[in-house]
Amino acid sequence: MQSEITSSPATLPTLTYDKSITFYLGEETIEVRHIPFVHTSGDSLVIFKKADVIQTGDMYFQGFYPFIDVQFGGSIDNMIRFYDELYAMAGPDTKIIPGHGPIANRDDVRVYQGMLKTVRNRVAIAIAKGTSVADLKAAKPLADLDPEWGDNLITADWLLDMVYADLVKNGEDND
Repeated sequence: MQSEITSSPATLPTLTYDKSITFYLGEETIEVRHIPFVHTSGDSLVIFKKADVIQTGDMYFQGFYPFIDVQFGGSIDNMIRFYDELYAMAGPDTKIIPGHGPIANRDDVRVYQGMLKTVRNRVAIAIAKGTSVADLKAAKPLADLDPEWGDNLITADWLLDMVYADLVKNGEDND
């Protein structure tokens, strides 16, 4: 059972922004960008320009399956597109700090994006064939990916639930 998320004045932010905000700390320029509808509807990306570091929050789980919060706006298609943006903004020496997992680089981003495209494609094909989510999970369509990506918090069945719900909600041909 999922609990209701509520807010109170004590939990509301005191500093907000629509698209981005920039901070300066000594010689470091820190840009925070709102990246909607990837992990949730309210994700932010933090770029430390001089240090050449990008912190992605939960939009990127390096080394294992992601959590896509479909109920709160997360989307596998937006996540896949976001990795194109992340790759483009990262240079060859950029350190990418994921929300979970080890520090990554832009080549890691492409590998991760490839895994997500594979998962998305397999779920979209199943939906187009009329396969239920229960039958999809029983077929173990991610068994070949599990040794590399499935040994952590998010299981293959949980990822299939999320991607299936997302593609049913937003359309499996919307890539």
